[in-house]
Amino acid sequence: MDKVQGELNAANPALENPAMGIPARVGLKQPVAQEEGVPFFPDHLLAELAVIYLVFSVVLILVAFFPFGLEGKADPLNTPEHIKPEWYFLALYQILKLVPRATAIFGAGTAIVVLALWPFIDRNPEKNPRRRRAVTVLGIVAAVALAGFTAWGMIS
Repeated sequence: MDKVQGELNAANPALENPAMGIPARVGLKQPVAQEEGVPFFPDHLLAELAVIYLVFSVVLILVAFFPFGLEGKADPLNTPEHIKPEWYFLALYQILKLVPRATAIFGAGTAIVVLALWPFIDRNPEKNPRRRRAVTVLGIVAAVALAGFTAWGMIS
């Protein structure tokens, strides 16, 4: 058995060490010589740094000679009428119009904390939504209310 195994290993080096069989399979007998080129450090790195400094200098000169004009100072107590938040804040924006500010902020914070802690609060092992009607109905009502307030905030 050892004699046969030894002959197999001699015939195919991949049986002894898989990494040794790769060059034999591809037909490589000698390591491939590396091509001569420009070394990365310091030659290529210095060329790249020169281009970076050149671009930075051009941008700096453009900024110095053509400054971007700013408008008047913003008044945090006077919001223009046409300003609306992004779509993901429209529901909270609409709720802020309906209830006092402290109530809306406290309610939104409470909702975020409850959503984050819900996997630890709800310990029911049942996974089927048909057997968990209260939680399913609560989730559907919350999703519909969120979509409704978002749509209302978009058109108002």
